[in-house]
Amino acid sequence: MRHTSRRIRDAAGNLARHPVYGPAVRVGSLALVATGLEITLIAAASLPASAYSRPTFLSQPVVDLARKGLPGLLVLAAAAALLFAGARSRSLGPAWHEFEHVARLRWLVGLLAALLAWVFATYDYNFYFDRSHVAERILVTSLVPLIVWRPAFTLVFLLVVLSIGMQFTHPIGGFSWAPPMLPIRVLFLFAALWTLRLVTKRIRTADFLYVLCCLIAAHYWVSGWDKLRLGWVTGDHIGFLLASTYANGWLGFLEPATLGTVVRALLAVNVPMKAITLLVECGALFMLWRRQTVQWFLIAASGFHIAIFAVTGIGFWMWMFVDALVLILFFRRSSPAQPIFTQPRYALSILLIAGGAIWFRPQSLAWLDARATYTYRIEATGHNGRSHALPPSFFSPYDYQFTLGAFRYLVDAPRMAITWGATGDRRLAESLNDARSAPNVLALETSMGRNAFDAGRAAAFDDFVRKFVLTWQRRGGRGRGIAPFQAPATLWTFPRSDPALGGERIERVTVYEVLTWFDGENYVEIRRTPVREIRIN
Repeated sequence: MRHTSRRIRDAAGNLARHPVYGPAVRVGSLALVATGLEITLIAAASLPASAYSRPTFLSQPVVDLARKGLPGLLVLAAAAALLFAGARSRSLGPAWHEFEHVARLRWLVGLLAALLAWVFATYDYNFYFDRSHVAERILVTSLVPLIVWRPAFTLVFLLVVLSIGMQFTHPIGGFSWAPPMLPIRVLFLFAALWTLRLVTKRIRTADFLYVLCCLIAAHYWVSGWDKLRLGWVTGDHIGFLLASTYANGWLGFLEPATLGTVVRALLAVNVPMKAITLLVECGALFMLWRRQTVQWFLIAASGFHIAIFAVTGIGFWMWMFVDALVLILFFRRSSPAQPIFTQPRYALSILLIAGGAIWFRPQSLAWLDARATYTYRIEATGHNGRSHALPPSFFSPYDYQFTLGAFRYLVDAPRMAITWGATGDRRLAESLNDARSAPNVLALETSMGRNAFDAGRAAAFDDFVRKFVLTWQRRGGRGRGIAPFQAPATLWTFPRSDPALGGERIERVTVYEVLTWFDGENYVEIRRTPVREIRIN
């Protein structure tokens, strides 16, 4: 048996050292283990809504295991034994000094952990669950220096981050992991490197860097490829997205006439903007051709995000941070040359990036920008009859969902498949482009819309708003004090402050659906309809 195990290890070592198959085996192992760790920890972090109603929710996985009887207790006992053994030996697996380019690798992992700790420790008080979860905030922050001390804590950190984020999926859904998932996946990739170094010394930091570049490129390529498949090249008008985000509050200080002028200017340069978009996203496929192409791509990607934010208020600043770190730590002029730019590795990188939707599983950011959109605006009515607008930021940390406004399930009537000015229906987008008047748009809504009303989801929405507002009133809005230290939002709208009620008690909340349209010259509000009234008391 011992000789058989030795032969297997020797065969695996020889394969990993093979000049042709070796790189494929090593990078394939990294990608496979990273994906496996991600799937496993996401499943472990997917806690029920009831867990977040407690002062601390991280005890939930332990409670669930304990309730499973003897098998669960054995798992807990094994985990405790491993932790005890690791703490006693003071090794906790491979230490930082065992990795090549240790300083750069340590900076990369430490700064990404600090970034995610900032995001997931400084969110607003959760008025729906009426909990601040201070213990989890302290824990996720405390784990950052522990990661810098011992890389083994990366897996614990990822579990805590994912568990914190899962609360925003309850009870109305709609939370997007797309912005933070790139830095999270980089840490998963490093955790895979650490895990493989437990059993073999063949996996090198250069292999990690190579897969990291493929990972970053795949997050752009997937969106570019899906745009091509959607007919985005010939059927999209990027300027329409500004009119839609304006309806939701982006650049709300502009007058409608000024907004119309800006949209027309953007439509005049629609072709160059689309060309630049495809150059960045589809060009990611060839990122690893040379060291210089990596540098150019990372710089271009950051500029691309800045332009998107200026036009739409969509701020993928976390992706920019990842791009900048990789550029500065590994690809600036004074950085050491990396043995990842060979013809076999370049061919393999094209396969990894092109198939990124399978093994990296990034979210596709591809849609057609429609000339019309639905916006859901929330108003509170006090006991004296006065109305107060509740902007999306009022519902923070659920502001992403209220900015995106994917609330067609509240309306018991046909509605076009448009969310935040985006649609995946090319026929609908083309029909709206051909519309010449507001009545034409309403006719399209009747002929091409569908009734997406969902009584169960609508009831959950009512319950969310009622609990959130009641808790906000009872606490006098306390919980916003951390706002000056918070990480920037992903979707920006204005205003970003709570309404000044002056002690007035909120008695009901009304949801208005607003249908807006850009008629080619001006931003037009076609219809404003109350679709939901929620009694607070």
